[in-house]
Amino acid sequence: MPNPSITTWTRLEPNPLSDNMTPSLEACVYDPAWMIARQWQIGEFHGEDAGTPIDVSIEVNAAPLVTFQTKNGNYIEIKGVPLENLAGAEQKGELLPFEVAEAGMEFLNICYENNISNKVIENIVNEFPLKRNENDIIDSTGEYLLDLLEGCSDRMLGLPNVFSLDKSGYKTLEEMLRNTQRNKTPDSKLNIPSNEADAFVKVACEWIEWFDSFMYYSSDQEDSWDNERMEYSFKAEARDIKGTSIIFKADEWNGSQLDWYSMDIDDSNTEYKKLQINMPKLIGMDDSYKKSHQGLPTMLTYQGMPCSRWWEFEDAQVNFAQIDCEKNDIARMLVVEFACAYGNDWYLIPMELPIGAIYTIKNFKVKNTFGEEQEIFPVSGSSSGDLNDWCLFNQSYSNNKKTYQGLLLYPRANIDKSEAIEQVEFFRDEMANMAWAVEKHVESSDGRKFDRNRNYTSNKSKAVTDKDKHNSNSYTEKLLEYKLVSEIPQHFFPLVPKAPITPASKPEHIYQMLLMSSDLKPFGEILNSSDDINISQEEIPAEGIEVTRNYMVTRCDDGKTLLCRIKQKKTGRGEGSSGLEYDKAE
Repeated sequence: MPNPSITTWTRLEPNPLSDNMTPSLEACVYDPAWMIARQWQIGEFHGEDAGTPIDVSIEVNAAPLVTFQTKNGNYIEIKGVPLENLAGAEQKGELLPFEVAEAGMEFLNICYENNISNKVIENIVNEFPLKRNENDIIDSTGEYLLDLLEGCSDRMLGLPNVFSLDKSGYKTLEEMLRNTQRNKTPDSKLNIPSNEADAFVKVACEWIEWFDSFMYYSSDQEDSWDNERMEYSFKAEARDIKGTSIIFKADEWNGSQLDWYSMDIDDSNTEYKKLQINMPKLIGMDDSYKKSHQGLPTMLTYQGMPCSRWWEFEDAQVNFAQIDCEKNDIARMLVVEFACAYGNDWYLIPMELPIGAIYTIKNFKVKNTFGEEQEIFPVSGSSSGDLNDWCLFNQSYSNNKKTYQGLLLYPRANIDKSEAIEQVEFFRDEMANMAWAVEKHVESSDGRKFDRNRNYTSNKSKAVTDKDKHNSNSYTEKLLEYKLVSEIPQHFFPLVPKAPITPASKPEHIYQMLLMSSDLKPFGEILNSSDDINISQEEIPAEGIEVTRNYMVTRCDDGKTLLCRIKQKKTGRGEGSSGLEYDKAE
């Protein structure tokens, strides 16, 4: 018969002499016995035979990004240009009137700064006048402003059109300015007096430098926008000192700022053309693309982290105890538990690295207070470089679950975006059993947003008013008017399922945009980017999508400013309605 056992435990609890337990729980500073007991209870007096890191040595290898491949397979040498510009910058095209006016204004400003006579400026304005096209998309305010900027012979309010041909059809003013810069003498067609020739050569050089360096960045190749997916698709190559290439690809980039999760490593064994280029230099690194760092690590801190001593007061602005979570929210509970229990076990090692390359740690050693030196491996415990576990800030392979041990720093210094200059909404209309593309805003000729819905409503109200005035002049009996189909706004474009090529073929899961007539065409670039718009049905879910165009300003690693337009895909606002009805009397 086994011997019986009695289980005992020790319990610490306050034993107040009154009904108020507040003084016993306050841990007042004049109660040292209570504080010592609490320190003993939480294990603060328990010592561990562990050393504190006092020295860290790190060695990293770099593989700079060298080439870029567009969606259609064209190759571009990166040369420090941000990938956002290479992938999203639109092709060179005709400038808008406000852009032409901006270039003309800058030309006049440079002329005035270099003391070019008013007679020479007036001759140039009369020879290259800024004229507005009658088909420009513009409201009444913008029309008035552009009219003021047109070149006139009797006033100096006008601006020159730097990109238009002269009256004889010889050359544009831009071509003449470039000839002036190249030959170091004014073009003969400009009739510049000899006493102002040197000053005009300086004007040409300054204007061309301004236009080429700041005006706009546009790709000589096509952009990587996929109309069927309403996303960008491209590839990029990183090459190390040994010539080994690492191919990155982005199949579903929505146009937002590129981050570490935006690109995967392409392991599909598809052919990638290896261009013969000069390897770029990385600032602060030698030609071997290696960099070392050695120094004292710094303890990592964050708001709400537990204090290392009992008598320290913690930050009251962050209270992990008040975080609400459900019973099945394991991830949030683990984060809170880790932050409270192991928050002071992290160290920070600052190391500055140049942008535009992928970096891998080849050597990582830590020395502690006991003089012990230990080599640190990745979290998965593998020293081969292939991580089978999920890891933050590491690129994944496209066809398997492995991750690549490396940190990719994109070639850019900063990105700023404007508000949307064009906005198109794609949504499902369950009542009409179809999808729609709605142009809400487009970029007008004066550079502002043109509200197509407001323009349509205004024109419709004006038409109704004119009709009422006409009917009021004569007595007419109001009768019901039968309509086969209700009127659809001019900025609504139907998307219908694409019919199969043959009756025996399977239907394609594609939406095809229909143009009801030759007059009803999109004004903007998003729907005008292709003559035949085909959109995959899975890209327009129940919540819909929204595609915008924005101006984007970026800086290269050499400080050069790049300005371009770029598209961006966002989540929509749910299902919508076009108001489409059949067999209606009103």
